[in-house]
Amino acid sequence: MICADTAFIIDYLRENPEAGKKMEDIEENQLAITVITSFELYFGIFKGKNIKREQRLKDIEKILSRLVIFPMTHESAINAAKILGRLYRIGKPVNTLDCFIGAISLIHGCSKILTRNKRHYENIEGLTIIEY
Repeated sequence: MICADTAFIIDYLRENPEAGKKMEDIEENQLAITVITSFELYFGIFKGKNIKREQRLKDIEKILSRLVIFPMTHESAINAAKILGRLYRIGKPVNTLDCFIGAISLIHGCSKILTRNKRHYENIEGLTIIEY
C-alpha cells in the first residue's frame, strides 16, 4: 500500500504527466490517502469563488471512490504529536497537516508516501518517500 499526499492527487486531477504515469504504475487497490488529504481537497474547492466547483467536486468524488481513505484516530493523533514534538526538538518542524498525513499513514501500517514534496516528509522516521 502507498499513501498519496495531497499534492499528488491535485497533480493527478490537473493531468500532470508525471502524476499520471505514476498512477498507471500503481496496482489497483494499492493507493490510499488520509482523511487529511480529503479535507485539503474539499477545502481547496470550498474556499474559492470557483465557477467550476460542481465539476471539481465530481472529479474529487470519482477519484476518492477508488482509494482507501485512512481515518484519523486517537492513536494517530498521539503518533502525530510524538512525531511533531521530536521534529521541533531537533529543529526540523514540518507543517502540522503533513505530519498528520505521515502519522496516520504509519498507524495504518503504510510506510510509503507518494509526493513531489520530499522535504515535507523526509524527517518523519519510518516513512519511505516515493517521488514522481
